[in-house]
Amino acid sequence: MRRMNPVLLSFASRLLDSEDAESSPTSQSDEVEATEKAFRKLRGRLARLLGQEGFDSLLRRALYVTAAEYPFLENVTVEVSRSSPNESRQLSTSHLKGLREGIRGHDQAEVRAGLDALLGSFIWLLSTFIGEDLAFRQLRRIWPEILLDSAGGRGGSDPEEARP
Repeated sequence: MRRMNPVLLSFASRLLDSEDAESSPTSQSDEVEATEKAFRKLRGRLARLLGQEGFDSLLRRALYVTAAEYPFLENVTVEVSRSSPNESRQLSTSHLKGLREGIRGHDQAEVRAGLDALLGSFIWLLSTFIGEDLAFRQLRRIWPEILLDSAGGRGGSDPEEARP
């Protein structure tokens, strides 16, 4: 697997930190919840641009790429739930099926590193697919406080300078 740009990885970590801050994570389960919450926010914004299937395809590819370095992700799949066919506009949601089971037996630092890498891989693939400018414009709409304060109080540089 190609090593991820450290600036992009740090950026992904700050995004998960922002989701964690809302729930004060104390366990691996909380880390999983923060990751799923981040992907729900991404899907809500990006499905309009990429389509629901396009978003799910990028997420599947990010899982595949990341699982090479973090094997606890190997059996995780993207499960899609569709709304009722009777509704005028069918919506769907995706869920990282098997993630909670996959993290069992792994220490929290390893789990967090893998989840950071998963989100970082997704952002890298997104920026490769639609271009960095458009990708970061969409991310800025979801997490304006992180993108506007790129150092995030934790060091690092502007994610828009990241060249994965």
